[in-house]
Amino acid sequence: MIDPIITDIRKSLNTEYGFQKKGDFLRGKCPACDKKEAWTRADRPFVVFCNRGNKCGERFTARELFPNIFDNFSKRYPTTKDDPDATARAYLLHNRGFDLASIRGRWRQGTIRIDDRYRETVRFLLWEGHYWERIIDNDAIRRLGYKAHFSAGSSYAGRHWQVDEQLTLAAGERCFIVEGIFHAIALTQAGKKAVASFSSNNFPRKFVETHRGKGIIWCLAFDNDPVGRKRILTNKKKLDDLKEQVEVHLAPKGLDWDECLQREEMGKKSFWSDCLHRGRLLTAKDAVEMAWILYLRYRKSVQLVEFGNELHTIKFEDNSGKLAEYMANLGDEPTEAGLDIFRSNSTIRRISNCVHEFLHIEHDPIMDEQIYAFRIRYGNGNPDQIIRISGHCLENPASWNKALLTHAKFGTFDGALGDLKALKSRWIRRVFTISSLPFLGYDKSTGTYVFQEFAIRQGKEIPFNENGYFELNKRVGIKTKLKTIHVHKGDPFDPFWWSDFRAVFGRMGLVALGNLVGTLFVQQIRARYESWPFLEITGAPGSGKSTLIEVLWKLIGRDGFEGIDPVKATFSNRRRTFSQGSNWPVVLIEADRHDERNISKQRAFSFDELKPLYNGRGVGGTGLPQRGAETEEPTFQGTLIISQNLMVEGSEALMERIVHIDTTKGHKRPENRPRAMRLRTMPVKQLSGFLPHVLFREEKILSLFDAVYARIYDDYQRRGQITNDRIIHNHAQIAASVQCLEAVLPMEQGWIDDAVEYLHGRALDRQDRLGGDPPLVTLFWENVDYLKSALDCDLNCSQAEKEIWINLPEYHKVTEDKHLPRIDPQELRRQLPLSRSRPLQKNGRNVSARCRRHGCLDRRGYIDPMDGQTVKVWKFDTK
Repeated sequence: MIDPIITDIRKSLNTEYGFQKKGDFLRGKCPACDKKEAWTRADRPFVVFCNRGNKCGERFTARELFPNIFDNFSKRYPTTKDDPDATARAYLLHNRGFDLASIRGRWRQGTIRIDDRYRETVRFLLWEGHYWERIIDNDAIRRLGYKAHFSAGSSYAGRHWQVDEQLTLAAGERCFIVEGIFHAIALTQAGKKAVASFSSNNFPRKFVETHRGKGIIWCLAFDNDPVGRKRILTNKKKLDDLKEQVEVHLAPKGLDWDECLQREEMGKKSFWSDCLHRGRLLTAKDAVEMAWILYLRYRKSVQLVEFGNELHTIKFEDNSGKLAEYMANLGDEPTEAGLDIFRSNSTIRRISNCVHEFLHIEHDPIMDEQIYAFRIRYGNGNPDQIIRISGHCLENPASWNKALLTHAKFGTFDGALGDLKALKSRWIRRVFTISSLPFLGYDKSTGTYVFQEFAIRQGKEIPFNENGYFELNKRVGIKTKLKTIHVHKGDPFDPFWWSDFRAVFGRMGLVALGNLVGTLFVQQIRARYESWPFLEITGAPGSGKSTLIEVLWKLIGRDGFEGIDPVKATFSNRRRTFSQGSNWPVVLIEADRHDERNISKQRAFSFDELKPLYNGRGVGGTGLPQRGAETEEPTFQGTLIISQNLMVEGSEALMERIVHIDTTKGHKRPENRPRAMRLRTMPVKQLSGFLPHVLFREEKILSLFDAVYARIYDDYQRRGQITNDRIIHNHAQIAASVQCLEAVLPMEQGWIDDAVEYLHGRALDRQDRLGGDPPLVTLFWENVDYLKSALDCDLNCSQAEKEIWINLPEYHKVTEDKHLPRIDPQELRRQLPLSRSRPLQKNGRNVSARCRRHGCLDRRGYIDPMDGQTVKVWKFDTK
């Protein structure tokens, strides 16, 4: 039977890199160079190799490529009564790649309590009954906040751990001192003698003292990171003070010793000499000694040397031939005598007060522009800094010097053109390009949610690496360059706010929260169902609209924001706002007010222009600079929420796209005031854990949505009360998203059923509105008809049988005189074209006409003097 983890790795290799079985091997694309020259063993596909030795030659572990496969060993390999060590055994074998026979008896499976649940660990026995244990599952590590720990009361100061309890060392033998237990196991299985010091800060003095003076060569091999390298130098001095022989060995940067074992790096011919070479460079006392070590390896007479976080040029000229004679007799070992000869024949010049480490290229797929990212390390001790520059800064030494002065902290470059060319040749050895997104949220091409502080892909969080982006795999990196919106990651999710939210906002809040959850997956939903409706939230001032929306924003990490006013905003401002987020809401507020001073802006915005957003289509095009006739029109990747006092009125096509809910003051009971105040003043960091909590459950929520949507849609349709298919579809989508709340919050089915029924009622109301006039227009015609029938006041200026002409100033004057309900003049002018019972004529808006009618008494009882005059009227047809 094939191990299930091998099956999953094969499947992922096929899906991600096109691997196919050929004989005893699987072959496909290399994750680094993307060429179809990579291979792995079919029976144990734990390491992928690239055959392009000179041009690539990379190798990767399956754990590097597909970390999600290695996340949950307790679920994949659960313990049983017959096999209590099953989870830990699988972890050591598959996750760490160890030969279990060599560590038999040195470990066992343990448990640790996390959140009232016991989680599996692999436990290594130490001394006096104490142990060190590593937590196995990554989700348990995320909850606990650390990976490993020692048993209570243990102290490892001055102590060590070794695989072979009977380890012996003879004169001339090398013994590696590493940090971790897994590192010691890896080196032991590679044929080396090794002990673990548990930390780079711990010197295994007892073990060293036991073997002092026996001719042992101590090999310091801590992690190749800033802390590890610093501690190596500290411990080397301690060994030097004890008059012991010392070597320093550094693993390739970014790899631990156990990762080197897994990748089969240790079998390479040059692996150990490369590790020793890196160690020698680390322990060089000055730039000339470093150049000497490099000269022995590469035989270059001119060297660019990075020492003390400064850049030097060192030129060696052996005019006397002494060094060549010396090396012919004594070989390539870096001895003090050889260094003296090299030093006396070399000249050194500092060309930069900092070191420039090229990181990657950031490519903007929209503008087709790229930025070069560098890490600057300062010789004066300033903290490292990442700078981003454009290509023209690398043209010549002067432009590079100017770029450093502009972006770095007094960084300078005084090198010649040849020095800059030498640096460029280093930088281009491996160019890594990442996508720099001009928006935040969901990136459809990689299936990743990208924010400033964190990213989530396939339900797993991706850490922000030290180079300033999220590494999805060895070939793909991503980040967002959007700074306008900042999303707070916040505290771990805690639904303590949920009871207050439900009590204050009721089923309207439930519907709005369901819409928010649907928003976070709207591109996936649109891909299946083509559309997502607009949510409209209306209500009188003080009914809680703003509080509801601000709480929803906090739940997804945005603070101090409600929405944008489309009337104030220009077209380009609205376009940019619609393009800022993906699977992200856009909230429009206060678009229903009317002010004569802003009438030109009001005319510049119409809700009908938003119709394409329903299907996720373009938000407006612009020309691209220096791209000829090329234009760019980003698609709408989010959802739309409209919040205002009055309901939206527009064309039938617009009204069909809206799901409307109305907030009232009925929920503002005295007992709810403290709850509302708590929600209003709650810090964003306490609420924003909701966002990753929902995104971690992407697969579950989308599966639930599909199942529930079909059922609700069929139910709404089967009732037969709603005949408009788009209205059924829209309200069923929102109802399905409410049902999905059960995947992220403690829910009762009664709350969901109530919301689903409420949304059916809203769908009925929406259909009724499409069949008749808007409420304000209905009131207008009721007033006109009442004046004629009850008060014998005919406002119709036309004598034609199937026409009605109304002078609006007269209408407002008469209704005020007769104490009829008042209608806002500007709002009436806006909504009259939507009249369906008596449609406005094509060219009938406010046109001049001679008034012909029997008359209308004014408040003094006289016949209306407008008869026979030319006035401005609105012309309607009667059905």
